[in-house]
Amino acid sequence: MSVLSSVRITGNYRKLQETVEGSEVILSTISEPVIIDGYADDWPDNRIRQYYDSENALRTGLNNTKISFELSSFYQAGSLILLLDITDDRLYQTQNPVQSPTEGDHLRLSFGDIGYIHKQYIVTSNSPGWLSVIPVDKPDLPETRIQAEMQTRVGGYTIEIAIPDYIAGHYVTLQVVVRDNDDSARYAVIGNAPATEQQAAGLLFEKSANLNQFLKTYRAPAQRLSLLDARGNILATDGDIFPVDDTQNDDEVELYSHIRRLLLIADAIVGEPDRAIYRMTDDYVFNAMNNQSDHIFTRDEQGRSFLSAALPIKIDNQLEGVLVIQQSTEAITGVRHQALLKITLTSISAMGLIILVLLIYATILIKRIRSLNDQMQISATDDGRVNSVLEFRCLMMKLVNLTEVWHK
Repeated sequence: MSVLSSVRITGNYRKLQETVEGSEVILSTISEPVIIDGYADDWPDNRIRQYYDSENALRTGLNNTKISFELSSFYQAGSLILLLDITDDRLYQTQNPVQSPTEGDHLRLSFGDIGYIHKQYIVTSNSPGWLSVIPVDKPDLPETRIQAEMQTRVGGYTIEIAIPDYIAGHYVTLQVVVRDNDDSARYAVIGNAPATEQQAAGLLFEKSANLNQFLKTYRAPAQRLSLLDARGNILATDGDIFPVDDTQNDDEVELYSHIRRLLLIADAIVGEPDRAIYRMTDDYVFNAMNNQSDHIFTRDEQGRSFLSAALPIKIDNQLEGVLVIQQSTEAITGVRHQALLKITLTSISAMGLIILVLLIYATILIKRIRSLNDQMQISATDDGRVNSVLEFRCLMMKLVNLTEVWHK
């Protein structure tokens, strides 16, 4: 099966084209269950956190009020679990959650499928603890199948919600409505998208385990493959650009790091590997989304270099997604580095051997010269007369031999 058909079969991600761009609710992969108690301490730190602030404002009716929230979500035991960590300088709550649910800070939830919204709720309360979930179309009948609890914290509050998946459907729109006083005309709203019947928003988006396994089949060592949809959302990713080699000790790693810095040609952009969890928005990826393959060569602060390339994926001449390949250049330049290292070590060894031979040879010559000098001292008197003709002849022969050795 090709990557293209895998994208179409495993997720039907073409639905994204029919929703508000950037409104997707990205689901985390969490193995341990969480308790719906309004606290985030049982959520893992590596969960996906989608951030919404004034740039996502649907209405700005407050002065000098800064509001924002982080959204995390996942599936647990047939329910969609939402965690909203809301930053608000003042929590203003209604006095009657059932009769007047919108007179204080509240959360508006909308669920639906392609083209329409079938359920809308207001989540509100007059105190921390369990929240009231009020259907917009039937405000006199609170929804008991949806569990929600809120707890305050310094600078804001957190909300946990458990929604049965048969209610949540495939699209979830969240809007945090903030008020600071009784003035009904003064309030602010931020969220992933406006709740309208004309266009669905907030597609529940989860990475595909099947695609992850598919990428693992074709991934090379020291390589990371990422498959994106047409908007840059990560459908699947597998691999590590810089895998840890357990067979090397720390001294070998440090030595190799120093040698690599000396041999590496520093013509790359200094940066870090893309650590995006659910979306990639780099320029080279954006170019691939516009049907133009692109790449970038990057070197991190440790001197490790890697190549990132983005290739558009088309079906029937229509862009369906982007394949991103990130490869450590050590696999490419390793042969060159090893050759240079081998040449360097061979040259150093040869020079050391030559120097050692010259030192030994010089030592031998010095000893002979000293011996010759001592014999000359013995063969001649202080006034220059030769003590013995035989000794003088032997001295001359040794001098001739020493000269021949030197010329050789």
